[in-house]
Amino acid sequence: MASKSVSSSDESSDIKCSACKEQDKNIAADKYCVDCQDYYCSQCLELHETLPALKSHNLLDTNDDKIGQLKMIPTEKCEKHHYKIVDMFCQNHDEVGCATCMATDHRNCKDVFYIPEMIKTCEVKGFEERIVSLEKKFNELLDRFNNEDSYLEANEQSEIDKINSYAKQIEDNIRQAAQDAIDQVEKQYQNLRSTLKENTVKIREQYEKFSTVKECIESIKENKSQAFVTFKLNKDEIVDREQAYETGSHIELGQRFRFKIDSKLKKNILERMVLGNVNLQQDTFVHKSSFNIRLTSDENKVDVYGSCVVSDGSIVLADRNNKNIKLVDVRKQQVVDEFIFQTGPTDVCAIERSCTNEIAVCLPNEMKVSVIYILNNKFCSDFDINLNFFCFGIFFSDNILYISDPRSVHLVDFTGKVLRTVSVNVKKHLSSHSQLHNIYVCSKNKNIFASCRLLEGRKLFCINDNGEIINIISKEKAWCSGLADAGNGKVFAFGNDSKNVTLLNDRCEIEKVVIKELTDPCSMCFDLRSGRMYVFNWNEDKAQIFEAV
Repeated sequence: MASKSVSSSDESSDIKCSACKEQDKNIAADKYCVDCQDYYCSQCLELHETLPALKSHNLLDTNDDKIGQLKMIPTEKCEKHHYKIVDMFCQNHDEVGCATCMATDHRNCKDVFYIPEMIKTCEVKGFEERIVSLEKKFNELLDRFNNEDSYLEANEQSEIDKINSYAKQIEDNIRQAAQDAIDQVEKQYQNLRSTLKENTVKIREQYEKFSTVKECIESIKENKSQAFVTFKLNKDEIVDREQAYETGSHIELGQRFRFKIDSKLKKNILERMVLGNVNLQQDTFVHKSSFNIRLTSDENKVDVYGSCVVSDGSIVLADRNNKNIKLVDVRKQQVVDEFIFQTGPTDVCAIERSCTNEIAVCLPNEMKVSVIYILNNKFCSDFDINLNFFCFGIFFSDNILYISDPRSVHLVDFTGKVLRTVSVNVKKHLSSHSQLHNIYVCSKNKNIFASCRLLEGRKLFCINDNGEIINIISKEKAWCSGLADAGNGKVFAFGNDSKNVTLLNDRCEIEKVVIKELTDPCSMCFDLRSGRMYVFNWNEDKAQIFEAV
C-alpha cells in the first residue's frame, strides 16, 4: 500500500520534482498533480500531458493553498472500482471503501461517513493506542525470552560446576562418567535453548510483521485520515499479531534441570560409572550455612525489614534497628559496607535502569525514598525522591517504583511524580490498624502482591492494576513479611507466624511449601542465577543460606 505525503505551500521554493528525484536529479517542481499526488518540473510535465490516461489530471501551482488542504484526504486507491479514493467509512460493518463500494455494498447501512469530515468532528485515537500497546507488549515479551537465555546459561554452568567438583574427588576411572553427566546436562539445555530459540524467532517474526504495519501507519500519521484507512485495511493483520502475542505470552519459561549424584556410586566404583541424573528443578530448599551480618558499629541487634539481590549478586539489607543499610558480599559471606540514615529504613529494592548497581530505600519517617548506587563494594549517595505519603514497601518494574503506604500502592517515577495509585478495598479487607508493607509485581500479568504487616491484618493480597482483588491468603501465610521473585511470574512468600516459605503462582495461589519450620523469619531474598535463598530472622545477627535441591 503506497501513501505519499504532501508538502505545504510555504515550502514551495524547496519542493523538488518527484520524477527527477527518482533519477537522483535535483530539479525544482513547477506543478503539483492532485491525482498522482506528486510534484513535476516543466520537462516532466510535457511527458505527463502526452499520456492520454493522465491528460485529465488536475494540476496545481506548487504555492497553491489547496495543496495544504489535501493533506487530510485519504490517498489509498480502491482496487475494486478503478482505483477510486478510499474515503468512506461504514460504521455498521466497520469497513472503509470508496463511494462506489458504499453505494453497492452498503446501500442499506445507516452510519456511512465521509472520512475527512468524520475526522474533523471526532478524534480517532483507538488504532494508534492499540499499535502502541501491542508494541509495548511485544517488547516486554521479547525481553522475557531474551533474559531467559542468560538464566539458562547461568543455571547450566552452575550444574556443570557441581559435576566437576564431584569428579575432582575421584580417580581417572570416574572422569568418563563426569563427561557423560556433562553431556546429559548439555543435551537437556540444548533442547531447552533450541525450543527457546524457535519460540523467540517466531515471536520476533510476528513482531517484525507488526512493525511493518506500524511503520506504514507512522509514516503517514500526520494524515490521520490515511492513517485511519491504513489501520482499517490492516485490521486483520493487527488481530493476527495480537493473537500471536497472546499465544507467545502463554508459553511457559523457567524450566531448570538439577544434577543429583547417584546413590549407588560406591557400588559402581569398579564399573563404568554413572555420576548422576539430570532432573528438572523442583524448588525444594535445604539449609546450607549461616554467616554473621552484625557490624561492630551496630548499637542494636540486626532487624532486617527488607532485602534484595543486586545485579552483581551482592545483597543489600535494610536494618531498621541500626538505621542503616548493609552491603553483603555473598562470596566472602560478610558485610563489606554500610550507609547510615537519620531514621530506620523499612524496605529496599534493586533498580535495573543502567549499568550501575542501584538501589532504592524506603524511609517512611522522612516520607522519602533514597536512591543509592554501589561502586567497588561501596555505597554512594545519588539523590532523594520526596513523597507526600508514608512509604513502607518498594519494588521496581518497567522503570517505575511501586511504593506502598498503609492503604495503597503508588506508581512513582524518579522525579517523585505519582503516576497512578492503586488502592485496596479498605473497609472490606483492611482494619484501621492494618498496614501494607512488602510489594512484588508479577512480570507476567502485572498483578501486585502486597503483604499486610500489622497485627490485625496478617494477610497477603493479590490485586490487579485497577485494585480489584485477585486472591487473599491469610491462614496459610500468616503475617506475611517477605516476598521474592521466583522467576516465570511466580513468587516466594513467607510469614513470621507460618514459619515457612511457599511458592505462589502469578494469581497468588499456593503451589507448594519449599522450606518448613523456620525460626521467626522477617525478611528474605532470592538469587535467580545461583538458586540461593537468603533468610533473615527477627533480632538475630545471622543470615541463613538455603539452596535448591
